Order: sequence, then C-alpha cells, then structure tokens
Amino acid sequence: SQKAQAPAKAGACVCLSGDCCRSVGDGVLAVERSGTSALGVRRPVLYAAAFRALGMPRVADLINPYYPAEMIGRLERGDISFREACDEMRRLDGRPEVTDSEIAAAYSAFLVGIPVAKLRQIMRLREAGVRTYVLSNNNPAAMVAIRGAFTADGHTMDDYFDKIYLSYELHELKPSEAIFRK
Repeated sequence: SQKAQAPAKAGACVCLSGDCCRSVGDGVLAVERSGTSALGVRRPVLYAAAFRALGMPRVADLINPYYPAEMIGRLERGDISFREACDEMRRLDGRPEVTDSEIAAAYSAFLVGIPVAKLRQIMRLREAGVRTYVLSNNNPAAMVAIRGAFTADGHTMDDYFDKIYLSYELHELKPSEAIFRK
C-alpha cells in the first residue's frame, strides 16, 4: 500500500523591488508591477535622486527597475562586474572622482530598512511550511545592503528564504520568461 502524502504548501515570493510574484501554475511565477518597494517607497525616484546627488544625472536617467538600461542592465544580468559598471557610469557623466563606494550607496538608496514585523511574518510562513523565495534584478553591491537589512531581527536573509534567485547569478533579467524557468 502506498502512503498518502500531504499536499505541498504553496510558495511565496517576496519582492525587493516592487514586483509582486504570484503562481500561475506548473511552478511558474508571474510578475505584477507596482513600482513600490516592500518598504512602500517608489524605488526609481530614490535611485535617481541618489545618482543626481552624486552629480550623475545621465546615470539617473537610465534608472528603470523593469528594463535596466545600458551598463545597469549588463551589471544586473551579470555580464559585467560592479567595478566595470562604475567605470562606465563615471565616464558617462564625466565624474572620475566618484568612488565605487558612493555608487554602491546610491544603488542602496531605496533600502531604508525592513520592518521587523514583516521579517517575522516571513518567518511565520516558513514555520507553517510555506516555501519562500526571492527573485530580484539586482547586483552584488546592492545585495550587501539588502542582506544587511534582513538582520534586523537577528537572522540572515538566507534564514528567511528557501532560495534566493538573483539576476546577476542567473544571467537573466525579469521580466524575461527565462528567469522564471531557471
């Protein structure tokens, strides 16, 4: 006789950028766009302001969370390193004195913290057997700040999720269907 198995719990995808994922069947997720981060802040506005504050208005004009342009897209797809992207940004705006660290801080401008209540909700989902995932168009420098934001309740980002899928590691960008199939 065959032992009955409990049905698998649904998965939850937590979005860092304002894209909300939902299951559309066969393990494939669809993305719904709100343009607002998990923190309720309009991400493109904060990014652009941070780059303008560095005197990099041309880079600011490239900011598009859904279709990253030029060196930003290549960085988030993992085609170039963070250092290479920074060099291209400095050349584009003629600002050789802007440091990689300043550019990394501008990338992280949208992340002002994650409320502990939200972190605890994710943990409760996991404890209830719900699989949790992150799928993010991002880059290594911004992920340092993002991972740091997840430590507010004494855990690491990896403690909250079964798997973290990052565009620069998968060499694909949302909303490409290919990234959802990897």
